[in-house]
Amino acid sequence: MKFASFGVAAVAGALLTGSAYAGFPDAHDGSLSQNLDRKLDSGRELDSGRELDGEELVSVIVQYKDEEGYGIANSVDVEHHGRDISHEHKTEVITTQRKNLDLLANNPHIAAVDLDEKMYALPYIRTNDGNAGEGERRLEEEIPYGITMIEPIDQGIHSVKICVVDTGYYNNHEDLPILNVDNDGFSPYEGQLWNVDGHGHGTHCAGTIGAIGKNGKGVTSVNPDPSKFSFFIGKGLTNSGSGSSSGVLQAVETCKESGANIISMSLGGGGFSTVANSTYASIYDAGVLIVAAAGNAGTSAYSYPASYSSIMSVAAVDSNENRASFSQYNDQVEIAAPGVGVKSTLPGQGLPGDGSPRDGSYASWSGTSMACPHVAGVAALVWSHFPNCSNKHIRQALIASARDKGAAGCDRLFGHGIVSAQGAYDYLKEKGCNFEVVEARGGCDQFHDPPPSTTPPPITQPPSTPPTPVPSPTPSKAPVVAPVVPPSPPGSCIGISVDIATVSHSSEISWSIKHFLNPLGDAIASGAGFTQHDASYNQNECLEAGVYSFSISDDSGSTGTGTYKLSLVNGGKVFIEGQLGNAKEHVFGFVSQDTVHVTDSCGNSVLSGF
Repeated sequence: MKFASFGVAAVAGALLTGSAYAGFPDAHDGSLSQNLDRKLDSGRELDSGRELDGEELVSVIVQYKDEEGYGIANSVDVEHHGRDISHEHKTEVITTQRKNLDLLANNPHIAAVDLDEKMYALPYIRTNDGNAGEGERRLEEEIPYGITMIEPIDQGIHSVKICVVDTGYYNNHEDLPILNVDNDGFSPYEGQLWNVDGHGHGTHCAGTIGAIGKNGKGVTSVNPDPSKFSFFIGKGLTNSGSGSSSGVLQAVETCKESGANIISMSLGGGGFSTVANSTYASIYDAGVLIVAAAGNAGTSAYSYPASYSSIMSVAAVDSNENRASFSQYNDQVEIAAPGVGVKSTLPGQGLPGDGSPRDGSYASWSGTSMACPHVAGVAALVWSHFPNCSNKHIRQALIASARDKGAAGCDRLFGHGIVSAQGAYDYLKEKGCNFEVVEARGGCDQFHDPPPSTTPPPITQPPSTPPTPVPSPTPSKAPVVAPVVPPSPPGSCIGISVDIATVSHSSEISWSIKHFLNPLGDAIASGAGFTQHDASYNQNECLEAGVYSFSISDDSGSTGTGTYKLSLVNGGKVFIEGQLGNAKEHVFGFVSQDTVHVTDSCGNSVLSGF
């Protein structure tokens, strides 16, 4: 396994432009309002900047426990009437003065409060195409390489509904099903029609799932016969490619209410949200399979919503089945799919109801956004043969049958491997739909290997002419084994050594390492309780390639209390060192065992490479 090359500045810039969405659950310290304040002060992208009576206004998502909580939320809303997200989950979005956050967060009738953060269509890369340029029509039907890679099967006779939550859907496309404007979509944004896609991202994703096949034009898809599946469109993002957490959640809720079996989301933004996490978990438990793009920052940062355990996080591979350099990798990545140079549909020139002839265009784009709809489409394809299976059985079948790539078994780069429709079909044909499944965990921990069923379920329509799969051994899946340090084998995590030498006041020294992109998240390594004076302490950790912050403090405030240093386990090269005393912070990033970049707390480069 190889890691992508990057720099600290590049990753920081990616965060600011919305291409990396990192975050961990905020540590519960008894004051939710403090967490909200930290998020506001950290520069999160919000619908803020407005004021009322000199007080900053912020949009927040409130989950209330009862009618009294509902009343309290509305009483502090500037319009005294919030916008409902879900009656079932008791959530609404309100705009309130910042000073009211403490009142909401500490009220016993309020279950949770989260900032209404910005959401985006995950950044994509346009790919040059020698056969058709960007936006051109295709007069002959093409089979994109990704359709072959996922080892397709014929569609079953049981229709499955797929909801695409994105920038909308170009409903006049020559190569896409025509949807009912009254019943087949929803937009939570005023003046933004779901059947208009002013951006193109949503139409491109929809084309991978269900572009019409065997019509002599454009491209084909995972589900080429529109009579055997249906779309529902949730316009979670506006025509600009951005939206809000509340808008996405409202679109997702409407997907569920419409009867969607599968929700596909190639979007991200913000950090971990208590309200969103519980909402997605509830929808998943209600029988809906949710699939999302892992993110395009090329780091180990968590991207949301993909990294919630109830959602399948999808990584991207290229036409040679190699991991895409931009594809994020972490312990929530569950499966991989084609995501580099994916040819699909784009909007044409028509407007809703203007009588224009059906048109449309096509282009090749790259991103985990393009990988996500492959998995959603395969889930629908397999489910159409096994209607008695639950969403949890389908999820299990997809990951259990995925073609293993990278390190043997499940890993953080590919998850369980590349999705295979034929493999998942064969798995359910053998196992049936009554096997035990595990609760939502995400990533490699999601797998459970049940025994074969003694009474396989009826198969409604076996694949008539499935393509011959490329023979590939499928090793048994196993949980990720914690890395051993030292030494770190090439291509795995990077062993570092944290050394503390104390002189005095040692019990007040503490240090931590966090993901640089998520300063509010939990520490991934830490040390404290150095009770001996004039002593040396050593702690080894193993980190994947990425960007981290190292913070160390001595609350005694004394100087000359000792020294600290960070070094590579392999070779012993020191890359951070200093004297204990006042709080200090360093930012460092690994590309490999031999390449590290370090800055001080002001962002000044102090070391680059070895």
